[in-house]
Amino acid sequence: MAFLALAMRLSISIPRRAAPLFYADAFIIALAFVAVVGNCLARDLTAPTNHPPTISPIPDTLGCCVCLGITGIKFHVDDLETPPGALLVKATSSNQELVLDQNLFLGGTGTNRTMSIFPTANVRGEAIITVTVTDGDGASARTSFKYTVRCDTYRGSFVDDFNGDGQADILFQHTDGSLAVWFMNGNEDLLTSSFLNPTGVADPRWKIAATADLNGDHHTDLIFQHADGTVAAWLMNGINLVTATLLSPSDPGPGWRIVGAGDVNRDNHDDILFQHDDGSLAVWLMNGTNLVYAAYLNPTRPADPRWRVVGTGDFTQVGAVDLVFQHEDGTLAVWLMNGVDLVQGELLHPAAPFDKNWRVAGTVDLNRDGRTDLLFQHTDGSVGVWFMDGVKLERATLLNPSHPGDGWRIAGPK
Repeated sequence: MAFLALAMRLSISIPRRAAPLFYADAFIIALAFVAVVGNCLARDLTAPTNHPPTISPIPDTLGCCVCLGITGIKFHVDDLETPPGALLVKATSSNQELVLDQNLFLGGTGTNRTMSIFPTANVRGEAIITVTVTDGDGASARTSFKYTVRCDTYRGSFVDDFNGDGQADILFQHTDGSLAVWFMNGNEDLLTSSFLNPTGVADPRWKIAATADLNGDHHTDLIFQHADGTVAAWLMNGINLVTATLLSPSDPGPGWRIVGAGDVNRDNHDDILFQHDDGSLAVWLMNGTNLVYAAYLNPTRPADPRWRVVGTGDFTQVGAVDLVFQHEDGTLAVWLMNGVDLVQGELLHPAAPFDKNWRVAGTVDLNRDGRTDLLFQHTDGSVGVWFMDGVKLERATLLNPSHPGDGWRIAGPK
């Protein structure tokens, strides 16, 4: 009986309304939760959605030890909600020894933005440059590219040197097809000369049209064009031919002539520049001896087709491939380029040689001061040089000797 009494007392102590009260409270909480969620959904449906901004990719870029920097790198930013002019753009470098963040300069307006890179002098290496765009609501997007500085990328540090002495040399081609080189002393004086090996082309209608390092082996290669328009290359080791090959494709089309070479798009591959009989300008962006992509320059031609490209160089020391023009009246000008785009056109100072029979025959940093110089040849065969400081003549002189012999014409570098 005592056990039953205890059991009855325990059962009576259990609240009979515990379960009903629990379910009622849960129901009220559920209603409150639904209300909160509903309010949130309502706010989500009425509040505008912020889309992140966009930024275009930037291609990998090549610099050089002796260059002042690279300017005018173009990219685009945009946003659906924030006006393009109000977007915040920031650039950072992964390698502060090579490029300090404060040496990354951003410019441009609206959707069209630019960047300039000024590396630490005489330092080589790689840096990942990251460009971030942020909109008014804090959303962001970014793009990254590789910036490489190699101390052998400036045209003249190995290209145009045929005997490995660190000095630029001068190529000649005879009217009979023979090929020779003058080994120079770092100035206007000839040290010694040599025929190439082989000593010439079997068909003298093949002419040297440009020089470049096509296969990236740090030896100057020769780019030829036949009178019928066909294009080919001799891949060289010094003065010795290693491989002769047609370019791919081997025909640029009627009226197109090679006028120079250089790494136009800064991808570590030398490219080939053409000018049409009508004055139009184009470039073959190359991978070795193979065409990757062909493009017109911008603008596509000079206003007067009597302006002809006579060579390439870097007249602002920013690693660009600039174009040297000579008019049929002898006047000289340069297009300062950023890739395929004209930045500025300028007459040289002085604007012409005193005798229009002096024609630019090559472009080379003959005295190794980091500035492109102009090689001239007179119609009588005499040869001379303008040592330049940018677009300004610093010193003009005949080469020593001043005449290579009858039938010999300067064929490069250019």
